[in-house]
Amino acid sequence: MNEWLSKLGAVGWGVWGHSLSTAPYLFFLASASSVLYFSIHRYEQGRFWPHLKASNWSTIGFGRGQGYTMNVPWNQVGMRDADYIAAFLYLLLPVALEFQPQLVLVAAGFDALQGDPKGEMAATPAGFAQLTHLLMGLAGGKLILSLEGGYNLRSLAEGVSASLHTLLGDPCPTLESPGAPCPSAQASLSCALEALEPFWEVLVRSAETLEEDFLEEENVEKEAEGPWQPPALPIPTWPVLQARTGLVYDQRMMGHYNLWDKYANRVRGEVSPTMTSTGQDSTTTRQRRSRHNPHSPPHDSSVTSKRGVKKGALLHSSPSLAELKKKGRMKKLSQAAEQDLVVGLKELDVNLEAKTLSGTGLVFDEQLNEFHCLWDDSFPEGPERLHAIKEQLIQEGLLDRCVSFQARFAEKEELMLVHSLEYIDLMETTQYMNEGELRILADTYDSVYLHPNSYTCACLASGSVLRLVDAVLGNEIRNGMAIIRPPGHHAQHSLMDGYCMFNHVAVAARYAQKKHAIQRVLIVDWDVHHGHGTQFTFDQDPSLLFAFNSMSWTPLHVSASKKDTPVFMPQRVFRIMRRLEELGLAGRCLTLPARPATDAELLTCHSAEYVGRLRATAKMKTRELHREGSSFDSIYICPDTFACAQLATGAACRLVEAVLAGEVLNGTAVVRPPGHHAERDAACGFCFFNSVAVAARHAQAVSGHALRILIVDWDVHHGNGTQHIFEQDSSVLYISLHRYDHGTFFPMGDEGASSQIGRATGTGFTVNVAWNGPRVGDADYLAAWHRLVLPIAYEFNPELVLVSAGFDAARGDPLGGCQVSPEGYAHLTHLLMGLANGRIILILEGGYNLTSISESMAACTRSLLGDPPPLLTLSRPPLSGALASITETIQVHRRYWRSLRAMKVEDKEGPSSSKSIPKKLTQPANRGSAVGMTAPDGNILDADAGKATSASSMEVATPDQAKSETAVVELSQDQTSEAPTGEATADQTPSEAATGGATLDQTIVESATVGATPGQTTSEEAVGGAAVIQTPPALCTDNQTPPASPAQGATAQIAPSKLTENLRTLDLNSEAQEAPESQMAEEEGLLGEAARGQDREDSVLIQSFGDHAHADQVMFYAVTPLPWCPHLVAVRPIPESGLDVTQPCQDCGTLQENWLCLSCYQVHCGRYVSAHMLQHHEVSGHPLVLSYVDLSTWCYNCEAYVHHQALLDVKNIAHQNKFGENMPHSH
Repeated sequence: MNEWLSKLGAVGWGVWGHSLSTAPYLFFLASASSVLYFSIHRYEQGRFWPHLKASNWSTIGFGRGQGYTMNVPWNQVGMRDADYIAAFLYLLLPVALEFQPQLVLVAAGFDALQGDPKGEMAATPAGFAQLTHLLMGLAGGKLILSLEGGYNLRSLAEGVSASLHTLLGDPCPTLESPGAPCPSAQASLSCALEALEPFWEVLVRSAETLEEDFLEEENVEKEAEGPWQPPALPIPTWPVLQARTGLVYDQRMMGHYNLWDKYANRVRGEVSPTMTSTGQDSTTTRQRRSRHNPHSPPHDSSVTSKRGVKKGALLHSSPSLAELKKKGRMKKLSQAAEQDLVVGLKELDVNLEAKTLSGTGLVFDEQLNEFHCLWDDSFPEGPERLHAIKEQLIQEGLLDRCVSFQARFAEKEELMLVHSLEYIDLMETTQYMNEGELRILADTYDSVYLHPNSYTCACLASGSVLRLVDAVLGNEIRNGMAIIRPPGHHAQHSLMDGYCMFNHVAVAARYAQKKHAIQRVLIVDWDVHHGHGTQFTFDQDPSLLFAFNSMSWTPLHVSASKKDTPVFMPQRVFRIMRRLEELGLAGRCLTLPARPATDAELLTCHSAEYVGRLRATAKMKTRELHREGSSFDSIYICPDTFACAQLATGAACRLVEAVLAGEVLNGTAVVRPPGHHAERDAACGFCFFNSVAVAARHAQAVSGHALRILIVDWDVHHGNGTQHIFEQDSSVLYISLHRYDHGTFFPMGDEGASSQIGRATGTGFTVNVAWNGPRVGDADYLAAWHRLVLPIAYEFNPELVLVSAGFDAARGDPLGGCQVSPEGYAHLTHLLMGLANGRIILILEGGYNLTSISESMAACTRSLLGDPPPLLTLSRPPLSGALASITETIQVHRRYWRSLRAMKVEDKEGPSSSKSIPKKLTQPANRGSAVGMTAPDGNILDADAGKATSASSMEVATPDQAKSETAVVELSQDQTSEAPTGEATADQTPSEAATGGATLDQTIVESATVGATPGQTTSEEAVGGAAVIQTPPALCTDNQTPPASPAQGATAQIAPSKLTENLRTLDLNSEAQEAPESQMAEEEGLLGEAARGQDREDSVLIQSFGDHAHADQVMFYAVTPLPWCPHLVAVRPIPESGLDVTQPCQDCGTLQENWLCLSCYQVHCGRYVSAHMLQHHEVSGHPLVLSYVDLSTWCYNCEAYVHHQALLDVKNIAHQNKFGENMPHSH
């Protein structure tokens, strides 16, 4: 492998999904997985251009490149923002974080926007801003968008503008009622997850068996009847801010300390209350790190033995937080151990302000408008597209905010990284052709026009993207956008396609690998059309599947003889502020003065009696304070406690005012004491006033209405106080991720269990993710974010986000025992910033390791300031116990949040009552899977041949069909008599019933392509005896088994005789006409041969297509051939005389349907002529025969079609003799 070959990531989000049809074998020389390709596109079961089966979810790459192609096909129009976001959260982001790209390239088509005449989707510019924001968390923010399609000038311009705003760091606009993904999107996404799960650790679900889901059909919110009508296209707006991030801190909050902790007293004496946070000598602080409390008792090992107490045990025997502290549970790290932690934290790139890149590059060249269609002025791909974009960018002042780069021409050597020299030379000659010659050449391609300037502009477009690659990887800019034409993602190795001449994104990926030694690139294609050119460029990129390091990070442990740590020390906030100032982060924030909370503000969450009780502590003597503190759980009180708690709460309220007033976009409140344990009338767990709860109520009071507020609590302890305050309020969504340990972790009891979901009108608005053990880390929290937190949050659509930002789940914390890194916290923050128009406030809660809490808060502050999250290396996949906790919470909340129904859960009964299809064996798509499609007029859609011919009449299924065409499924005996055709049954979901009446009880089968004619292009699959049929509508339900992974060695070996026993006539249109008997006789012959004489009435599979039902009927048979069989040793060398496919049967002389014995090379007729080949097999025992009709190979002993390397020579010679040319892609 060339050293420069590395890993790239690509994303596509356009409507035109897979359209790269001739380059599936371009990059087979790579020896390590280097490019991850993701495409989300309109498919409609193959009815939408480019009409390729390779655009379906079942295509996941080939050879060692399996798993590195991800397709999310939309099978209906009108898909909305929620559908696209769900695909990113559930699939793209988790896989991308495991893949760890170093560069992200986006084939940014905007034809999925509402109003586009080609895409017919309903995404909004704000939705694409969200997608861009999510991608900015990858690859250290190294992200380049390359313009592809988009043909509604207004929506195109606004979509480009919205994405560019996001690249520049502006907040994402609020989505207009995003809701949850629709059932069709959920089906597509679920099937894609099943296909890819064997290849990516992060997609693995919990293996634990959960209690039966009590979700009943009548409790599920029904989808609205009739077609969905999209609302008017919203116009995104961006606020004008005084500063981006606000910061609230007041050193007076250090006045609260433990009177009975001599260490705390000493610290308080060393840090003068009048000293500013900028005047601290760092040497003094470093010296303090090694000081221990000499009075701490030895560790009591009996405390640990109580960790495994199961739910329902006597919880009163569990220690309180204060008792744990007294018994030495909270250990201070030794100086050496803490130094090790500091060394580990240095991997986080937050130390040098100079390393923070700024600026968004933009390439926009008027020369790109110097070509158009000479013979059709109405052609949608025209110069007016770029004119509309330019006007929009000027109107919004975005051009001046970007770093402008001069476009350059791509060199031939650069284009040859993807395209053949012959093809490039041919394109170069178009500069000298006249209009007639250009039109003749363009007509040889699909959806292409040529102009004398087409070649020049295409070279300039590719060069523009390469210029941005140099700038981003050369650290000139952070990210960039290339506003170019013509588009590129359909272009293939030696083929123009779909307006595209050169594949800009593919060239850029290979260029980044060669010149900049980039190892991993993610390509995202969100154009509404599938980027089949890009997919085929990389789908055979041989890969060694990315594996997690088996060495997981282990938290530092200290022996019991070490001294106790001062758990709740005043210097926590001081150290955080000092670190923010060292990194220059505090200077980048707008510092806001803290103020005490008013009684009116406190009384929104606390009782007057409780407030008065705390106020009275300011005048108490030491003994009275001790007695008062002991009346609460894990509380100490000093004379300044009330003032500090009042100031901490008021600081949070001040920050809320600044955010809602538009002074700042977001903010951080570095405050103490914490608040999330505080109840309405009781202090608890170091907390007195519930700062985040009071801030939420204050936000609603300031806004004048019940503002929708999301509270995310990532403190390692459950926020029992916050939960209780809002448990009956549907305007506040509370999500907590915390250690629970079956009720034995503070605050103990079942309040933090996943079963706690709120009460009354607040039911479903309390969400608890309860970790039942230590060592939970980045992979686990991100899995919760992708699978649970963000789907619910986007559906809730908050107007403000508050974070109870405790950092005691950070690695090295003496209380939490977890392993979240500063980098991990940065990513969690970044992902939340896409919500609520960017209005997010972090309010400090717990965290008791001074180094990790300072670095973690600094990382979060960087994200709030708009810096890209640092690269995050996941040392392991999510823990099985963590996945079980996430799954348990999903199970509980699926009935309340439709967005959670997109994720499959291992339960006994899925969210739908429809029956699943019992499957004996399944097999994912591979090179032996069915790909070709024979239409009535003789045209073939063949992904491997690379050219989609005559798709005008091609209709291949119903909109909501989602199950793989490549799976071989056998119906059980009792199903064969069920489900009449032509009408919906009770087992159908609403989306299925709308598709024409096929039921879930119908089978999915594949068999051999019949009767390939000399005029047709025969692919490997056609030669191997496999062709596409369209499956009946069958949603991928929770109870269906995922496709078996080739890595798992699963092979479907279902004999056609058994397969056809359960087949029945399937008419998907009640008005369908019967196919001509002549057609049936010939086509049934092959299936009869495979079935060894099965009655033809049992083997007929009829499918009609919509409006063509009366005129043209299509009959298809398909089967997935075996990739190997034990009888291949019977194949003998080809005779020197060669083969003659016109040779008659040696017994009866017929020329119809003859077969060739691959052991003795005798020719005999098939079953439905005189069955002489069957007789020959029975006499000679020779197992393998080759069909002279379609060149498929049948094994009598295995009763299955077979396609293997050992058969390619004889197939190729037969192909040459039959068609006069070599078999395409014969490898």
